Amino acid sequence: MKTKSAWMALLHLALVVLLVAMVFLLLPSVTAEEEEQPIVAGAQMVPVTMLLREGYEMSPEPPDEDDVDQTAACPNGYVGEGLLGYGFIKRLGTVYPRYIGTWASDELKDDLIVDGTITFEAYYFKKAEASGTPNGKIIFSLMRNDQPWIPEMKTGSLSFRETVKKISLTYKASGNLTPLAKGDTLQLRVTCEVNGNGGYIYYGSSSYPSGVRMTCSAISIKNIVPSERADKFEVEYTDSFGISPAKMGSQLLLDGVALESRPQYGMTPEYNRLFIWNNYDIEISENEQHIVTAIVSYIRDFSGTENETVIFELSFSIKPIPTDWGKIVGDLAGQIIPILIGVALFAGFVITIIAVFAMVVGKIRSATKGRGGGRGKRGRGPKGPKGKKKGKMKFKFKGKRPRK
Repeated sequence: MKTKSAWMALLHLALVVLLVAMVFLLLPSVTAEEEEQPIVAGAQMVPVTMLLREGYEMSPEPPDEDDVDQTAACPNGYVGEGLLGYGFIKRLGTVYPRYIGTWASDELKDDLIVDGTITFEAYYFKKAEASGTPNGKIIFSLMRNDQPWIPEMKTGSLSFRETVKKISLTYKASGNLTPLAKGDTLQLRVTCEVNGNGGYIYYGSSSYPSGVRMTCSAISIKNIVPSERADKFEVEYTDSFGISPAKMGSQLLLDGVALESRPQYGMTPEYNRLFIWNNYDIEISENEQHIVTAIVSYIRDFSGTENETVIFELSFSIKPIPTDWGKIVGDLAGQIIPILIGVALFAGFVITIIAVFAMVVGKIRSATKGRGGGRGKRGRGPKGPKGKKKGKMKFKFKGKRPRK
């Protein structure tokens, strides 16, 4: 019975070991993470030019180097009615509006506030083979979701000649425009009232950047996060027009010195964009104030137009890092606990096998003992303890025998 109890205790021990191992598996792993404190920046109003692009698209994305000049015709809208409709006196004719084209943006990726002024710019000319000199007006209509957003803007009388000329119209939009919402689109509808053939407008290249220039909150830097030792900086920003970071301008200055390393690109879980600077060789002193300046911009590679940028600065200091025993213990625990779990599982498995085997062997022995302790010599009966024969018991008396 004692042997059986011992093996049962061993089996219980094995079950306990397996249970403890399972508990460790269910516990969350120990990790050491750096705490990041985002620095929230307000939206900044900057001038942005929505360029007319090939395919009747409109975007602040800069033209590619191989983009060629695009042209759109200004149709002749003159109808010579003449005297009584027979055309004898053509000066009595009428110039009717004619459609040139509509350029549209993609859906906005973020809300957009537009304030200040909206400027329409276009380059117009006459093709050399056209006879005469077309004259007339160009009309711009800026729409939101295909609905009028601001009043249409009409130029004065223009004379189309072979020399390319630039027109510019400005609408003052201070405080009276409804903000654009995420998912909205912008459209620029262009028409003309021209008397004569051969008039055109140029667009779609760095040479002729026709489009709409407006002051808005297209780019917003949300935060700058330096790493623990400031050997890495992450600049998170939103872009309402969703331009690829590869076609955006970016720069980071540390105490006025520009970091020469080219930033990597990334995305946040909220689908905001990231510029990430690391692997640069600038020594930063501890316990001193440092200023990091981030610059994000739409690239503008044509002359006469400055970059549209947003700038955000963050002041920070680096403190000496003491030995973080908690982190060290956590890292060691993260490495040792899986090994201990494996050892415990293996030990529990081995102990269980041994305990089960021992119990089976014990039962077999018990069954064997129940059939007797073996056979003695024939005719003399079974042997007793220690092999002694059972028979008559003899008594030995000390002293004198009693008389009969």
